[in-house]
Amino acid sequence: MASAPPPQQEPTNYLDFDSLEVVEAAPREFRGTVVMVSHDTWSAEAVGVDRRWRLGDGRLVEEAG
Repeated sequence: MASAPPPQQEPTNYLDFDSLEVVEAAPREFRGTVVMVSHDTWSAEAVGVDRRWRLGDGRLVEEAG
């Protein structure tokens, strides 16, 4: 059984490009559920996010696309 990667908040802040590639590859290779919290849309798309929610005005809303 694969072990889950550790939780990360804003994992893309302060990383060089080589490190960023490693961080983006890990969720793509993991065979399970990954919850990613980030304001970085580009990185979310790079890891293959297929569902996205936005929290605002006290509500959690799923975004289209």
